Amino acid sequence: MSVPVIVGTDGSPPATAAVLWAADEAARRSLPLRIVHACEPWSYGTLYYPVPGVLDQLTESGRHLVAVAAQAACEHQPGVKIETKVVYGPVAQSLREQSADGFEVVIGHRGLGGFTGMLLGAVGLRVAGHAEGPVVVVRGDTTHTAGEIVAGIDPDENPAPVLDHAFDAATVRGVRLRVVHAWPLPGMTVDYVDTAGLAEMERAVRAGVGKAVEPWRERYPDVEVVEEVLREHPVRALAEASAHADLIIVGSKRRSGLDLMHLGSVGHGLVHHAHCPVAVVQPRS
Repeated sequence: MSVPVIVGTDGSPPATAAVLWAADEAARRSLPLRIVHACEPWSYGTLYYPVPGVLDQLTESGRHLVAVAAQAACEHQPGVKIETKVVYGPVAQSLREQSADGFEVVIGHRGLGGFTGMLLGAVGLRVAGHAEGPVVVVRGDTTHTAGEIVAGIDPDENPAPVLDHAFDAATVRGVRLRVVHAWPLPGMTVDYVDTAGLAEMERAVRAGVGKAVEPWRERYPDVEVVEEVLREHPVRALAEASAHADLIIVGSKRRSGLDLMHLGSVGHGLVHHAHCPVAVVQPRS
């Protein structure tokens, strides 16, 4: 059986946007769609002593949420096979577990309003930093097509997972791929390097990007590729590029410690500031 596109929902408008985006993704890839809602009964008591009756209420509510989401997805993409699942556990952990047998995980950039929205924003960061395979955080205007995908890479940090996903995404959409590498120099460095030196450094960086991308150019000859090297902060450069893109793709980092370190500062910044959906890609363990 084909692996599904997995999307998490809590019934909020951003989650609904994520469901519709995931339905489009499943349709273009001829994959099934799995809509997941995670119940956390111990949020209303403790893990061992939940408030009586809460589990049944949350289960009923969760089933209603995934049914409504499935109906919206079916109306949006009638040909997609849809399954729904209500699971029990912390939201981030539940979606990470689901990611093990999925093509990718799709989430909204925020959840329900107020304090819960802040928590679910943090959940999104934890999912993107730890899930197996790609995680797409849906944000920005997804109703219009720009005809371009942006991939942010660093040739020195194994760009293969990002380029694999980016060239594949450009292929299934039939759009141009813009590969961006941004390399800011500290202000003091600029003061002590002459114009000729900076030009030489930039030529070396461009050569590194071209060398990194070349194997994928050969593997995907039908994909139009634009390589762009910018002397600017990566988050700013990629956020600006995202204003004219359908999807922006960056890598993650498998490190111990804080969730932010797992996600990486560039991915963290784009999840908050990009103008289009953001795919955070890391190798499967």
